[in-house]
Amino acid sequence: MQHFSYSVCPGENDVCGSKAVNTLLVKLRLRFLELVEQTDGQDIVEYVLVFALLALGATTATKFLATGLAGAFNGISTTMASYTS
Repeated sequence: MQHFSYSVCPGENDVCGSKAVNTLLVKLRLRFLELVEQTDGQDIVEYVLVFALLALGATTATKFLATGLAGAFNGISTTMASYTS
């Protein structure tokens, strides 16, 4: 009696290489855990957060500076207008 074996994936002993898929998933999980535990990128994130805070502070300071300068120039123009008329 002849025995015929049918393989869904040619060249693989098990159905579609489930061992290969499991190995790949384990490698992906280990790589993900390495990335999560890695602290090298934290410095960059901290620098970006500090830069964003400084940019926000500079924007706010510029608004107050512009308001103060506008008031000063209005005072100067009023004084000069009173001397010319």
